[in-house]
Formats: sequence, structure tokens, C-alpha cells
Amino acid sequence: MNEPAHRAHRRPFWLAALVTCIAVPTAFALFMLVTSAISGGMAGVKRVSELLLLPFLIGVPVSAIAMFLFAMPVLMLFRERRLLGVLTVCALTIFVGALILPVAMTLFSRGDFIWVLMPWGAGCGALAGLVFCLTAGVPWRPKPA
Repeated sequence: MNEPAHRAHRRPFWLAALVTCIAVPTAFALFMLVTSAISGGMAGVKRVSELLLLPFLIGVPVSAIAMFLFAMPVLMLFRERRLLGVLTVCALTIFVGALILPVAMTLFSRGDFIWVLMPWGAGCGALAGLVFCLTAGVPWRPKPA
């Protein structure tokens, strides 16, 4: 579990994945809180607690599933093949986010596939990729052999 820092990045992947799984729902909760306050939808403490709690109850597990089951194996493959760079990581996380968020919300709502959430998922994926790269110390370009 305590993997050493690799030549392609400065800090362990597990640390970057953990930080990412918490940072993205936190940013989403803050975004929801700010937009609700701007639109005048803040009806009290109960509403604020719902706005902050919902992204953590759903967002952290969804982020962890997306990161550890889908993104992490591909990231390790990128590292192995010396393709690990900010652009490749962000391309991967945008793709995974655009698929995972609509699927997760469709499962929670038990309805039809929610296509409109794909851009939101891609945005969350882009944020996840940037947080991951900053935390792990992934270089802008892949390092040559």
C-alpha cells in the first residue's frame, strides 16, 4: 500500500486518489451553495445542510468508484508505458466523469439515462484530473524513457 514515488510523479497515486475523491465533492458542494445563495434559494439551515451533505453522501462514493475502478488501472497503465502527463490524465478523467455522473444519477433516480449531466460529469472529471495531477506531482508532459 505504501508505494514509493515513481519517476513519472513525485507523490504516491493512492494519496492523489484519496485527495481527489474528497476535493471534487467539496468543490461541487461549494458550487451548489454559492449558486443557491446567489439565486436566493437559501431557505435556512436545513437547506444549507442538504446542499452540503448530499454531495458528500453521493459524491464521495461515486468519486471513489470512478477513481479506483475505472481511472486508476488506466493511470497505472499510462505510468507503465510512460504516457503519464497532465493532458493524458485530464483526457481520461474527463471521459470517465462524463460517463460516471449520468450513470450514477440515473441509478439513484431510477429513471432514464440523464444525458444532460454529461457536461457536468466532464467538468467534474476535469477538476478531478487537475487535482490528481497537482497532488501526485504529475508533469505537464510525459517523461521520456
